[in-house]
Amino acid sequence: MRARIEALLPKSAFLRNVGLLTGGTVLAQGILALSLPVLTRLYSPEDFSLLAVYTSLLGLITVVSCLRFNIAIPLPEDDRVAMNLLLLALGAAALVALATAVPVFAMPGTIAALLGQPAIKAHLWMIPVGVILASSYDALQYWASRKRRFALISQTRVTRAAGGTGTQIGIGSFSATPFGLILGQVVYSGVGVVGLLRSLGRHDRAAATGISGATLARTASEYRKFPLFSVPEALFNTAGLELAILIIAAAAAGPEAGFLMLAMRVMGLPLGLVGTSVGQVYLTEAPQKWRDGELAGFT
Repeated sequence: MRARIEALLPKSAFLRNVGLLTGGTVLAQGILALSLPVLTRLYSPEDFSLLAVYTSLLGLITVVSCLRFNIAIPLPEDDRVAMNLLLLALGAAALVALATAVPVFAMPGTIAALLGQPAIKAHLWMIPVGVILASSYDALQYWASRKRRFALISQTRVTRAAGGTGTQIGIGSFSATPFGLILGQVVYSGVGVVGLLRSLGRHDRAAATGISGATLARTASEYRKFPLFSVPEALFNTAGLELAILIIAAAAAGPEAGFLMLAMRVMGLPLGLVGTSVGQVYLTEAPQKWRDGELAGFT
């Protein structure tokens, strides 16, 4: 059976890797799409508005929480340099999550009032948890891409979707409150981390030898353009999508933000099927093509 499946895959390594990622993305997106009719019957539109605010805040923070060192992980020729970038990304994510936790625990009422959603006050503690989990998954995913473990990434995408929606449906079946929706999003953010960490610990320990504060500082200096230039770009690009939801949630007392989030999620399904897979494989292959002088033709 495995031989038959492999025979159906394209011969090109690039297309095979895109196919692996796209297959996992199709399954994951299918799980998310099929769960929506169930979730919209378990939870109220106002519950989805709180989820929309949570996911928008999470998206704004996590896109820059690794200081964009994560997207540089596939670039170096030396695995030890890439491991330094991974540790820088994870360290930055931990600091950002800690910095997020301070106002969340110190003045949750003020934050909820600014967001125009008083009911989210009880759930704000899940933002720093979501930040560290989602950021860690993103950074570890780039490492797995560098090592061309696309089957593993595909598998984690499916388990994330199943774990997140399963949590939301399971809790909603007994007690349909915003807690179940938001906790499911937290689970979705973190489920894939375990598998990626296990793979890294099993196969990549050698890349971590010789790492010290000096090597981390040197790598941070060498790749400083990523936080300097890519952080503002990524923040403004993401804000163009997420701020609309936050503004509507603050300005309207009803379920409008939840409706907008659901509409954006459904409309974004086709784009996410192939585009993200092609981009991820391209970023993995492009550095070697550039070193070989073949990047223009490959592109």
